Amino acid sequence: MHVLYDLAEIVRSHQHALLSDQLGKSPSSLHGRNHAYLSFTLRHEKINDLTLLMQYPLLTSVDVCHNNLFTLEALSAMPYLWTVKAAHNEVTTAIDFAAPRPELVAHGDSWIGSSLRELDLARNHVSVLEDRMGRHPLLTRLNLSHNKLTGNLSALRPLRLLRFLDASHNQLTSDFGIAGLPLEQVNLAENCLRVVDQLGMLPALVDLDLHNNQVASLYGLRDANRCVKSSGFMSIVPLSRPFTSPVCLLIHICITLFCFSCRCSMCRLLTLDYRGNTMVDIDELIHLKDIQSLQLEGNPCYGLEKEKALAEEAAALASAGGVRDPHAPPPDGLTEDEFRLHVVARLQSLVSLDGQVRFEDVFPYVVHH
Repeated sequence: MHVLYDLAEIVRSHQHALLSDQLGKSPSSLHGRNHAYLSFTLRHEKINDLTLLMQYPLLTSVDVCHNNLFTLEALSAMPYLWTVKAAHNEVTTAIDFAAPRPELVAHGDSWIGSSLRELDLARNHVSVLEDRMGRHPLLTRLNLSHNKLTGNLSALRPLRLLRFLDASHNQLTSDFGIAGLPLEQVNLAENCLRVVDQLGMLPALVDLDLHNNQVASLYGLRDANRCVKSSGFMSIVPLSRPFTSPVCLLIHICITLFCFSCRCSMCRLLTLDYRGNTMVDIDELIHLKDIQSLQLEGNPCYGLEKEKALAEEAAALASAGGVRDPHAPPPDGLTEDEFRLHVVARLQSLVSLDGQVRFEDVFPYVVHH
C-alpha cells in the first residue's frame, strides 16, 4: 500500500465547491488498495462542511482550524483518529462525534474504542461539557480555551489519561470533577473561580495557571505535593466487558499501570501563576512549600503587608515612648524588595517571583540560610 501522509496535497482549493469536486472524483482510488490518506490539513478556507471526508476513513490526523465549521460529526466515520485540531470555528458541542468500530474488527473483541489522543477546540462556542467525553477515554491533551463553558469540569472524569488541560478564558465557577486525574499542566486562567478544592488532588500536577480569577485562599492546594494512592488498582480503567484478545488485554493492563504510576508518583507543584486573584494573607503561601516559580502581581496581599508594616512601626514607636515629628513625611511601609523578602522567607525553594529570578544575588542570607 502506498501511504500519502497529507490528503490536502491534492485539494489545495480556495473554494468549497472546488474542494468538493477534488474529494469526490474517485474516492475508491484514493483510499483503496493503492493509496491511504492519513492526514488532512486545510486552514483559513471558510469551510463549513466536512461530510466529504467521511469517504476517507483511514485518516489519523485532521486539522481544520480557522474555518466556519458548526459541527465535527462527520469525523464519526474515522475510527483511527489520533489528532483533531478545530480551533477558531463555530463548534457548539465539545464531543459530537464518536469513533465507529472498524470493519476489520466488527465481529471481534480486539477493538478498544476511540484512539483519539489530542483534541483542540480553542476559540469556539462550546458552552456545556456533555457526558460524551467518555467516548474518547485515551485523550491526553484537551484544549477548550476561549469558549463559553460554565459550571464545573465533572464531564472530564472518564478521561483517566488526560495530562494537559487548557480551559482558560471561560466562565467556570468550580474545579469539581478533576480530582485524581493524571494532569500535569492545567490552565484555568480568566475564569470565575472563587475556591479551588480539587486541584490539590492531582498527584501529577506540576504547572498551574489561575491568573485573573477570584481565588482568595491557597488551602485547596495543600495536598498538591503529596502522593495520592489509588484505592483500587484495576479500577482506574474499568473493564467494560471481558477481553478475549490477549493483545487487547495487554493494552488495557499497560494503560492501567500508567495511570497507577501517575497516581503514586511523588510529583510536586512547581509553577503557579496566581496574578490578579484576591489573596489577602501572605501566610497562605505556606501551602506551596515546594513551589519554584510564583507570580503574585495584582493580589491585595502586597498592599495589606504594607499596612501591617506601618502598624508595627507605629506600635514600636509608641512602646518606646517616642513622638514622631509631625513635619516628617509618612513612612512608606514595605518596599517592593522587602515584600519579596517576606515571600522568599516563607518559600525557601522559590527561585522566581513575578518573573524575577536569582534570589541568591539579592537575598543571599535568606536563600542560603
